[in-house]
Amino acid sequence: MYRRHFCRRWSCTIIEKQGSLNNLEQSSLNSLKELSLEELLENLSCQELYGEEPEVSIPPVTKQLLGRKSGSKWTSSGVFHVADDVNRWFDLNPRTSHSYATLLKILGLLGQTELIDFYLEEMKRQKIVITEEVVTAAASSFALCHQCDEVKKLLLVAKEEGIVPSESLISVTILSLMRSGYFEDAIRVLATGRLEDIEFDICFKKENDEETNILSPVVDIQHCMQSEETFSDALKRIPDCYDIVTWTCLLKGLFDKGRYSFCLTAFEHLLSRGKELDSFAFDIAVQSCDKLRLISRAVEIHQLLKSTHPSKLNSAIYSSLISCAASCADHRAAESFYEDAVSRKIALTYRAYFHLLRVYGRTGQHRKAIYVYHSLRFLPRRTLPSVHDWFLLFLSLRVAVQRTRNRYLSQPCTQYATELENIRNEVNEIADKMLEQGRLLSGQSKHLYGVMERYLNIKMEVARWDDALQVLKTISLDPNLPIHWRSTRFRLFVSWSRYLLAVAVSEEQIWQTLQTMESCHIELNEPCVMAAVQGFVKMRQPEAALEVLQRPFSVIEQVERRHHLEEGNPIRWIHSQRVITLRKLYLFLKQYHPKLLDSFWNILEEKGLTPFVNDSCID
Repeated sequence: MYRRHFCRRWSCTIIEKQGSLNNLEQSSLNSLKELSLEELLENLSCQELYGEEPEVSIPPVTKQLLGRKSGSKWTSSGVFHVADDVNRWFDLNPRTSHSYATLLKILGLLGQTELIDFYLEEMKRQKIVITEEVVTAAASSFALCHQCDEVKKLLLVAKEEGIVPSESLISVTILSLMRSGYFEDAIRVLATGRLEDIEFDICFKKENDEETNILSPVVDIQHCMQSEETFSDALKRIPDCYDIVTWTCLLKGLFDKGRYSFCLTAFEHLLSRGKELDSFAFDIAVQSCDKLRLISRAVEIHQLLKSTHPSKLNSAIYSSLISCAASCADHRAAESFYEDAVSRKIALTYRAYFHLLRVYGRTGQHRKAIYVYHSLRFLPRRTLPSVHDWFLLFLSLRVAVQRTRNRYLSQPCTQYATELENIRNEVNEIADKMLEQGRLLSGQSKHLYGVMERYLNIKMEVARWDDALQVLKTISLDPNLPIHWRSTRFRLFVSWSRYLLAVAVSEEQIWQTLQTMESCHIELNEPCVMAAVQGFVKMRQPEAALEVLQRPFSVIEQVERRHHLEEGNPIRWIHSQRVITLRKLYLFLKQYHPKLLDSFWNILEEKGLTPFVNDSCID
């Protein structure tokens, strides 16, 4: 349950679970039209932006401090002491089964499940009845913390207390088993109604006014997770007696463990059964499409929702749809989802606009990205995740220049040359104006390196090399920038190497750049050495290439703390640069300077780089 807060006035909208869907409709991605700049501006002007915060029955300070926990879309301030506040709240309330159940839920959110047994024993001492609500709350907390064995112990406690586990408990059990990776056990519980020696009181039907158990006592579902086909066969053995909450727990468990294709298989199975799915089940299915980069499948689900039960469409689903389009770099699909939400007057939250900005960043739609970025300034500051939206804006600027340059390189002509020069001037001017705002958003230097790094990337893309060198010096010498050896420092090495390769017009220029880098307290490193070698090979200077390769330089074997907005594998990039550079040098020496090959192999053996120049790389 969430309460939505508009930044200029308070409003309350309840997200309901309702409706049913049966059949998928086919839709074509080619039919999606692109939103014009004027249409986007009009939609942004009329659409209200909302933030979200939970509305649950727990102490108010705890609501503020739980933070980004278990899929929550809100962040923590971390000022108050949560445990003290919870204790004060608990002391002011009468000791009842309901108050204990609420407390056990809070302990799970706080990750303090070790106290659950203590409070259960306290209930026994005070002769307070342990109800199914209490057992379900404790099981939910254990499931949230991936403690499946504790959930099984709780079910035994329920059996001792005379509580027959019903479907409210089986949902928690399924989620716990799935999160712990016990997929076969979860399917077996659904198919047989049993977990080891625990029997659930579920799945009865009326026959001649008598209740009859419709579950199979024994079902062979071993290795049901080997393939989607075997998993689908196992799902068919589950009786049609569970409500959508239990099925949603199954979907959520598969999604949480990264079984996205199996999650979609289960979702399609529910559709084929004619189950009355709720918004949460559809949201999980769309998020699975996001992880699998299946934009066509996400479009089909959207069309299905629109044509059957449009009341199920809500802000969360549209955010997931736009996120899927962003992951697939499909701005037309993202705009189609966004425009449909606006036409239905669905109040989107920051998450939707962030992913809309992300898709514009990945596709180089920099003018549209600027509109979305400025619209986000109207949101309360607490809902913005630091400077990430600024990062995406600069990504759109960079990609816009790259695409224009690639168009010019593929078809050199006066028109494209003029377009390239114009986009470079425009982007350079925007970057200069936005730099100060990025510094303000970075806050206490936490993201200051990221701001400067992206500003540097723009300067390189627009070929302002003097400015780029100045930024490189600033980054390298600024003691306030949080440069870490295996993350930001690696990217700093790459930036220096890109600059070196771009200005490598003479042997003297390369040596001068390496000397400038050393004066900025940046040690000789592998990316820069490989860039220098490529520059020397290009200028047909083999002796200089071998000389720089022979010098001691730092080698990075591991890169940690990669930013979640970045794509690609840094280690794979390092290895590819090694192979490309050494292959170029080898082929050049083999053709023009074979006498230097012995020195080349000796250097490679000394540096441990021989495996990167094997037969597959040379042929």
